[in-house]
Amino acid sequence: MEKGQKTGGKPKHVMKRLTKKIPAATVKTTNQKKTSDPSPKIGIVVPDVRKMADIEKKLGTLQIHKDKLKQQTEKLSGEVNKVKCDLNMSQQERGRMQQFWQIAEMNLETEKEKGRDVEKTMFCLKTQQANHVQKLQQKIRSLVLSAKTNRHASTQSDPIAPNGFVISAECQTMEEISKEKAANILRQSDDLLTAFISELEKEKLNAQSDLKYAVVQLEQRMKEEMETQMRTMREEREIEIEEIGLKHIEQIRSIESAHDEETSHLQGKIEFLQKEVENLRDLRDGISTNLADCREKIQEQAVQLGQSQGKIDEMSKELTRLQDYKKAFQRDMRNLDSMRAEVEKYKELNEIIMGEFFKNRKRKRSTIRRS
Repeated sequence: MEKGQKTGGKPKHVMKRLTKKIPAATVKTTNQKKTSDPSPKIGIVVPDVRKMADIEKKLGTLQIHKDKLKQQTEKLSGEVNKVKCDLNMSQQERGRMQQFWQIAEMNLETEKEKGRDVEKTMFCLKTQQANHVQKLQQKIRSLVLSAKTNRHASTQSDPIAPNGFVISAECQTMEEISKEKAANILRQSDDLLTAFISELEKEKLNAQSDLKYAVVQLEQRMKEEMETQMRTMREEREIEIEEIGLKHIEQIRSIESAHDEETSHLQGKIEFLQKEVENLRDLRDGISTNLADCREKIQEQAVQLGQSQGKIDEMSKELTRLQDYKKAFQRDMRNLDSMRAEVEKYKELNEIIMGEFFKNRKRKRSTIRRS
């Protein structure tokens, strides 16, 4: 019973303490503060929020317009870059055509140098041919002189036949030679020598004439062949050069015409883009002025918002204080509920104990009566 009284007295004390801590009047006043205090403060902030929404809408429209202008400027700058690239490509193509023209001129110069080399080779061949002819003439002269010396170098006094065969005869020292015989022999030998010399000269002249004729024919043939080759080569080269020149001229004309068209087109584009840029600059200036005005308005409204924000902060502080108070109250209420549950448990235990006590008491009485 004493335990039950102690446990039964404990929740009453806790309830008294909780009721002392949180009176009903204070709870009502806090609820009234929650409902009554924010209403005038919120009434002050609502028009500022509307103004801010309008300003944000205006800023959004201005930002969209600004983004569109940026896109247009980027697009126009891309077109300008394309135009510049086209101009650079045309200039590069013109430079290439000039390089091709220079290469063609260099090829012409090389062909001219080849012609000069051919003429030099012709001159060298002619000089070699003349030297060879001179050498042959010298050989012929040397052969004639050697033939003469071979025929007259023998010790025989008999004349040598014109056919060139040597006749065997006895030596002159073995016979007696008279003056008449010696004179006849000398006369015969002189006549034969003169005849032989005349024949040799005729043969020499014939050989020289044949050589000259052959050399002339060779020179003519060589000249004709070289001239024909040179003509064909010159004609071919001239035709090729003319074709290359015509092609280059046509390409240059086409490139110049295309370049002129591109320049005119690009000039028109540049003028259009310059006008667009001027318009965009005007729009940018207008937008910048509008933005400056909007910034001033925003600053003014920011001041108002700061003031309203201060009020909102005060309200938020009060709300946090009330929320903390509410949390403490809820925590105390939970403790009360737990205490009530414990009290009920203790009551049940007390009832069980009392029942057992009464049973034991009855048993004792019954045993006493029986005894």
